[in-house]
Amino acid sequence: MLRISLLLVILSTQAYGQALLSKVSHQVNKDGSVIILAENLGVVPITVHLRATLTNMSSSVPLPAKLVVFPGKSPRIIATFSPVKQWGNRYYYNADEHLGICSGHKPDTIYRYGLPFRQPVTYKLGLGRRQNTSAADSSNLFFDLPANTPVLAAREGIVAQIKEDIAKNTRNPGQSNYIIVFHDDGSYAWYQFLRKSSATVAIGQRVAKGELLAYSTDQKRLLPLWFAVLYPTDYGPKEVNLILE
Repeated sequence: MLRISLLLVILSTQAYGQALLSKVSHQVNKDGSVIILAENLGVVPITVHLRATLTNMSSSVPLPAKLVVFPGKSPRIIATFSPVKQWGNRYYYNADEHLGICSGHKPDTIYRYGLPFRQPVTYKLGLGRRQNTSAADSSNLFFDLPANTPVLAAREGIVAQIKEDIAKNTRNPGQSNYIIVFHDDGSYAWYQFLRKSSATVAIGQRVAKGELLAYSTDQKRLLPLWFAVLYPTDYGPKEVNLILE
């Protein structure tokens, strides 16, 4: 039987879904127009949520805009801001990038995910979640793993991102190692707090359920493995309530 304890979790949605292999930038032309460029060097599509405040300028797309950018080698123009007067033209924009296609489609909620390890360990649930001895129903999980425990894919999918260059994991998602696996239903699993340089898979590789991804951290002051499944929405990534086998 697995021993359960509760943990309050506060994590930023930007850290959940921002694609490290993508970026949004802009270019100002001589005529005063501004083109907004999106680049996706990854292996799965991203959705860009573009917002802007324009003064004496018009946009080629209705704002706010929700734009899908598929993988490619070159940046894609997603919007153009054009001046409508000779003087006093100003613009301000911001863009959020999230993995997957934000279409309103909800992921599979009856899929039974495998545990991302083989041996019995203590694991923690997000506050207010319930579980039983055979399965857990939760949106994010913390597993107290022994050092160098094999971390396994909880569901089949494509490896979308790998970060493994951090010697000492911290609570900051940008300063910790992780692997993201994109699933066929448009959701993606996030495995965080991994040992440096321990990934056994490559970006773009398709993995099977139960396949080895990496190893848990070997730091003396151990951080638990964080595992969550998310999907893109108009309001940022949303956690999927998980059923674990």
